[in-house]
Amino acid sequence: MSGLSTAYWLKKYDPNLNVVVIDARGISSGATGRNGGICLPGLNDSYQDTIDDFGYESAKKLLEFDYLTVDTMKQFVAEHCDTDKGLFDPEMTFLEEGGLILWSTTEQRDSGIQDAKALIASGLGDDVRELSKDDVKRITGSDAFYGGLQVKTAAVLWAAKFVFSLARSVQDWCKLFTFCPAEEITKTGDMFTIQTKLGKIRAKKVVYATNAWTKTILPQFSGRVTAVRNQVIQLRAPENVKWNYCMSSNDGYEYMSQRPNGDIVLGGMRNIVDGAELNQPDDSTLNDTIGKALREFLPKHFPGFKDTELKVEKEWSGIMGFNLYDRLPFIGPLGDVPGRHHGEYACFAFTGHGMPRTFMAGNAIATMITGQTLPSWFPMECLPNHERRKGLWTKNRL
Repeated sequence: MSGLSTAYWLKKYDPNLNVVVIDARGISSGATGRNGGICLPGLNDSYQDTIDDFGYESAKKLLEFDYLTVDTMKQFVAEHCDTDKGLFDPEMTFLEEGGLILWSTTEQRDSGIQDAKALIASGLGDDVRELSKDDVKRITGSDAFYGGLQVKTAAVLWAAKFVFSLARSVQDWCKLFTFCPAEEITKTGDMFTIQTKLGKIRAKKVVYATNAWTKTILPQFSGRVTAVRNQVIQLRAPENVKWNYCMSSNDGYEYMSQRPNGDIVLGGMRNIVDGAELNQPDDSTLNDTIGKALREFLPKHFPGFKDTELKVEKEWSGIMGFNLYDRLPFIGPLGDVPGRHHGEYACFAFTGHGMPRTFMAGNAIATMITGQTLPSWFPMECLPNHERRKGLWTKNRL
């Protein structure tokens, strides 16, 4: 999503550019096409913690960046996508009850209440409200949670089809090569040479939309962008289960949505195994312990699933790219990173929160490449060379 979003905005800003997009796999056959498809504006950490770490203005801008991204994705769908439920119809659906961030313990409730106050004070009072335990039961039918937050702006979509639509929108303008991993990138003078198994590409500028695979081509990010495996099941819900919300619970380690066709996508649970699936880059295998826990989650928490045999239709894993240093993505020029060059740009490490960020991250990269003034909505803390990130590049920092 980040790579083709960048191409889409480059076409908007400078249609005279010569652009090549290469993908190690098929279009959206990696983590983007395997995720839960939840577009829920928010932050990787609590809003109050983000304020404590980055300051009020920066935290507010990070949050507003998510809202802008979701809104702009909605515009893209209206302008460029089909409505026939085919390959180019992501079925982006805004949910009547929005997104629920539910508290699974009293400790989460206590910190969540403080977070709710900070969010409402930020000016988002019309979009965010605190839910009591009874409120959650009224909406979900479950009394297994200690309350939560309700974010009214929330959507679900078929992420792979969104990317197919991005590809369709640029296919007649740029060159797309799939199953063509970049093997090595070198610079001579003002030109980069990108070695692939299909041959060499020469370019003046290079964008790395590599997320979990970043260290394979940018060794400077080894230990700074970590591969994290997540696991998902898809099941057919009982006929009486109709949800008009998406959900995240237990500090984000469980997340769930219902597709327009009634199917439920449930993922997470990596926190229950040793290592929490960090440094696990293999998405060809599954963790049986996590799979068992995913199957037990719905009957344990929701009455509509008790005494019902779950019909799990599919199960898969996907690899996310985490920045464990400050949990923000790297978006911007790499010229000041030791060992990298001017003309290189990062657009990776979305830390499990790429759906409401990647589309406008691509916009920001496109503005930088085409020499425009960096837009006021861009969160500067995402720049690789931001002052707060100097500790990342000191020797043996990680």
